[in-house]
Amino acid sequence: MKMVARPRDGGWRLPFHSLFTRIFLWFWVAIMLVGIALVASESSNVEQKRARWQRMTADALGVYANSAADAHEDDQKWELREYLADLEQQTGIRAWLFDDGGREVSGYKPRERTAHAPDASRRIRRLAKRARESQNTEFEPLGSVTLAAHAAQPIEGKRYVLVGELPTARFGALAAEPQIQITRLLAVFLTASAVCWGLGRYLTRPIVALHAATQRLAAGDLKARAGDSLGRRHDELADLSRDFDRMAARIEGLIDEQNNMARAQRRLLGDVSHELRSPLARLGVAIELARDHLESDDKEAVAATLNRIERETARQGELIDRLLTLSRLESGLQKRGDAPVDLAALLQAVAADADYEARSHRRAVHMTLCEPCTLLGTPDLLRSALENVVRNAVRYTPENTEVEISLRCAPDETALIRVADRGGGVPETELEAIFRPFHRTSGARDRASGGAGLGLTIAARAVELHGGHIGASNAAGGGLVIEIRLPLPSRQKSNMKTELE
Repeated sequence: MKMVARPRDGGWRLPFHSLFTRIFLWFWVAIMLVGIALVASESSNVEQKRARWQRMTADALGVYANSAADAHEDDQKWELREYLADLEQQTGIRAWLFDDGGREVSGYKPRERTAHAPDASRRIRRLAKRARESQNTEFEPLGSVTLAAHAAQPIEGKRYVLVGELPTARFGALAAEPQIQITRLLAVFLTASAVCWGLGRYLTRPIVALHAATQRLAAGDLKARAGDSLGRRHDELADLSRDFDRMAARIEGLIDEQNNMARAQRRLLGDVSHELRSPLARLGVAIELARDHLESDDKEAVAATLNRIERETARQGELIDRLLTLSRLESGLQKRGDAPVDLAALLQAVAADADYEARSHRRAVHMTLCEPCTLLGTPDLLRSALENVVRNAVRYTPENTEVEISLRCAPDETALIRVADRGGGVPETELEAIFRPFHRTSGARDRASGGAGLGLTIAARAVELHGGHIGASNAAGGGLVIEIRLPLPSRQKSNMKTELE
């Protein structure tokens, strides 16, 4: 992990101010302090252990030295060698017996029986000389073992010294040779550094990834994510990174939705301006014609012109009513009522009106199924929603075809309304978009067939206000199918209770 100075809040953060460096140093210092405490604890007892062990070893070596000297004085060289061999086999101590002249009398040469150090033979002889002169037990570390020398009791004026190579070092780590102590300390240092480096990297990697993703997101990259570099981690830091990814995805979705809404609103301004400008222009022309007809006293022409003015005025009023209805639904001013609504009767009335209007365009509206269903809501708002859906289907179904409507009570305590036309359908990518405000599919760009794109939006908002759901799909044989699910009274009360809780 490369540690460099990074700008933060207008300044620069030095490497030792980073979280990784702090975690590394804290854990490294903690491990080193524990190691120092252990060494200090060991050092406080090492002298007592050393003295106790030396007393026990000195007593044993005294017995071994006297026995070896007795074996040698019996003038049986092989008896001494057998004794030393048995001593090594039983205790693991390799021993040599030296006389007053410093000669090894057992026949075992020091260099033949030890390979712990290149100068082992010299050090063994030197230790034997020290023990003969001091008449005490002498000790000296030799690599991973310990040399011990003890003078035997004089026999007929002769003095012997037994030097033994003890199988292990008995003085602890502090009694080892300096190079061994340095090697051990270096091993502890490297191990602590490796463990702390790995731990610091493991803990800070999600934070570093999260920091980088946050910077990218702040710079405008809405695709920035932090969880891609986490692998299979499932700890709290990984959860934090995944929460950031969900937040970033949500922000991206909201911004995309706002951008779409902004484009739709810009399109709305064009649509509304056109929808208002054209009737107003026609009204101006009609008024001028009416004046001309009045001057010529042509009553039939005046009546036709007034009818045209009435139609254009009604069209503008309808557009304004739709805009006001959508505004109330979007702002939350429109509340759901709790009046009983006979959905079957309401849908039959809507179908009858739509069929009457569709006949003039060689189209028809047919109820294929109508089961009795009653729910609580606002009758006028539900009627407006159903009329918008049915009229939209009538608008797009070809001539000499019919729109099919069905109503049934589903087992999940919902009323299912299905409206199907025989038109060209909607591209799959726009099935959800047709319920957005001011959206019109690519096949309905002309104002004559597409309107202002508010009908299905008003229907969707009205259905949602009643706790229902509206969706669209393309029929297998062609055409668009709109399905509306509205909860029945028992389910409506259950939903209200859940919301209150």
